[in-house]
Amino acid sequence: MFVCLSLLVMASCGKKEEPAATAPANAPSAQNTPTYDTRLRPSDLNLVESVQFPVERIPASEDAARAVAALANAIAQGDADALRGMLGRSDAGVLDFLVSSGDWAESTSNTTVVRVCALEATDNSVRVGLGLEDDTGAYLLGWEGQQSRGVWQFSALPVNSPPAAQASDLDGAALQ
Repeated sequence: MFVCLSLLVMASCGKKEEPAATAPANAPSAQNTPTYDTRLRPSDLNLVESVQFPVERIPASEDAARAVAALANAIAQGDADALRGMLGRSDAGVLDFLVSSGDWAESTSNTTVVRVCALEATDNSVRVGLGLEDDTGAYLLGWEGQQSRGVWQFSALPVNSPPAAQASDLDGAALQ
């Protein structure tokens, strides 16, 4: 599994401040104003059973969160067609090679966990490290996603992370 999916990764490889407004004397204090967590939760993302997306790694952008969830789901399910639709031309070509050689089906059929281990997000881009686990251990795949005209496209991102016993051992891995 490591070799097959690693091929996919290697192939692409001054605003002026306004004065603060004063609140009226009878206004509720900020301490008494309830705050609500507007961040999505994993249950909001339609994840397949084998995908783990820790809440602390879900980006504030709903579009980015849903794009990362779709990427993880496609890999976890071994759904080459869904993944191909999210990839740039060169990465899609590598995926096609893996599918035609049978390596894609062989590798992804053994995957038991796909975990979002690292994530860096901006307004319209995301860098994500996915930990893939099977019965032999876990390794990290890196992806960089860009949103353009409402569509997210991912390309492989080289990562330097040693294999681990399980995907959660890769949490916090550095993305280059």
